[in-house]
Amino acid sequence: MSGGHFDYINDSLCDTITGAYPQLDMNGEEQHDMAKAVRILNKLEDRDISEITYDVFCLLHSFDWYRSGDTGRSDYEADVKAFKEKWRTVVCCRDCENWETDWEPGGLIENHFCPILGLVTEKYFFCARAEKRMVEA
Repeated sequence: MSGGHFDYINDSLCDTITGAYPQLDMNGEEQHDMAKAVRILNKLEDRDISEITYDVFCLLHSFDWYRSGDTGRSDYEADVKAFKEKWRTVVCCRDCENWETDWEPGGLIENHFCPILGLVTEKYFFCARAEKRMVEA
């Protein structure tokens, strides 16, 4: 049986919320292509939030298959590792010219998402161009 630990709710929610069905193998080409498509579709009206939501659903899908006995724990752990590696580096900050198009290493995830969400962890953060910027409250 493929999945079912969450009664397939996670997969239908992913499709409804992001516009795409979750993929296994966070390092795989199919997952990468779908994440790009979700980013372009942008159903959550913020490309980063759209893509990270899709990736979280892919991670849930991986856990679902592992818990249902379709894949091994090592497959799920590889997906967790790939997810963390991807989201530890982030896109450039909003006022850089490549905000909407290019992915660049930018530091820890909180340096980007926390200021956007109003969760200030430090007074300053560095954008992908290594410019020191003050967090806007």
